[in-house]
Amino acid sequence: MIDKVKAGIIGLGRLGRSYAQLIQQQVKHVDLLAACSLSQEELAFAKTKLNVQYAYTDYHQIVNNHDLDAIFLLSPPQQHAMHIIDAVNAGKHVFTTTPLGTNVEDCKAVMKTVRSRPSQVVMIGFEHRYDPAYIKAHAMIKKGQIGEPVLIQSSTFDKEKNDSYYQLYGPKAGGIFLELNIKNIDIVRWLSGKEIQSVTAAGGAYKYDIFKNLNDADNVMSLIELEGGGVANISASRLSQDGFNTKTFVLGTEGSLEILDSSPTEAIRIYDTDGIKTQVPQSYFERYELALLAQANDFVSCIQNSGSPNVFLEDGLEATRAAVAMTKSFLLKQRVEIER
Repeated sequence: MIDKVKAGIIGLGRLGRSYAQLIQQQVKHVDLLAACSLSQEELAFAKTKLNVQYAYTDYHQIVNNHDLDAIFLLSPPQQHAMHIIDAVNAGKHVFTTTPLGTNVEDCKAVMKTVRSRPSQVVMIGFEHRYDPAYIKAHAMIKKGQIGEPVLIQSSTFDKEKNDSYYQLYGPKAGGIFLELNIKNIDIVRWLSGKEIQSVTAAGGAYKYDIFKNLNDADNVMSLIELEGGGVANISASRLSQDGFNTKTFVLGTEGSLEILDSSPTEAIRIYDTDGIKTQVPQSYFERYELALLAQANDFVSCIQNSGSPNVFLEDGLEATRAAVAMTKSFLLKQRVEIER
C-alpha cells in the first residue's frame, strides 16, 4: 500500500485554488508536490502558499513528472478529456472535476483509454454523492420510503459576478448546462435510478450580453422525460443575489422529500432590527466543502487500496450526453431525444 500519495494539481482558478488548499491541509495521506497553470499569478500562489516543489506552465511536464502518483484536474472544461487521457497514458491516477468531456465523443475516448489501464484509478467529481443530505435522501428513496419517484426538481443558482468576470471566464465555461446543470443531471439520474429519455430546454441572456454573444444564457430551465416514466425539471441561474443556492425536491407515489442548502453557516439564523436572516453559502466550495473532502479522501483511499470509486465514468458520460442535448434543445428551441 502507498503510504503517501504524491500528487499534482492542474488548474488554480476559482475552484482550483480552494481545492488545492483543501488537499494540502485536510486530505489524508497526500503530499501536494506540483502545480500547473498558465497564470504566473496562480503559480506564485502555488509556490508561496502551497509550497509546491514543482510549478509548470506546460501540463505535459506535470503529467510526465515521475515523482507524482496522481493528478487532481481542475482545468477548463474543454481541456478535461485531453488532460485525463495524457495523464492516464503517463501512468497517473486522475481525479477530475466535471464535466468528463464537453462532448460525447471525448467522453468515450477517455473511457477507452481508462479501460486500457485497469490498475489506475480515474474518478469524476460528483460530490453531491458524498454529501450527507443527498446520501440520506438516496437511501430513503432506495428503501421505498416515498414510493417511486415520479417528479424531480433540481436547481443550481450561482452567485452573480460582474461583467468583467464573465468576459474573462464565460468563453471557458463550456455553456451554462455543462457548467451549472451537470451536477443536477447526475442528481436526477442517481435519485431516480433512471436514464434521461428527452430534454426540452429554454432560457436566455436576460442581463449579460456576453452570454448572448456566446450563444449561451444566464438563466435556463429544462423539462426532462425519464425512461420508464417520470419527469424532472432542472434549472440554472447566474444571477443569484444572496449567494450560491442548490436545491432538490423529489415527489414519489407515496411521499416526497426536499434537500435544502446545508452548509455549516446555515445552522445560524440571525434576528435583529432588519428581521430574520439566514446565512447562505457564498460559493460552490463553501456549500460542498465537507463533501469535497470526503470525495478526495475516497480517491486517495482507492489509490492506496486498489479500490474502485463510488462514481463511474459512465455517469460522467451520461451527464455530458444530457447537457449536450440540453444545449442543442436551447439553441434549436425544440425537444431533443437522447441518442445512445
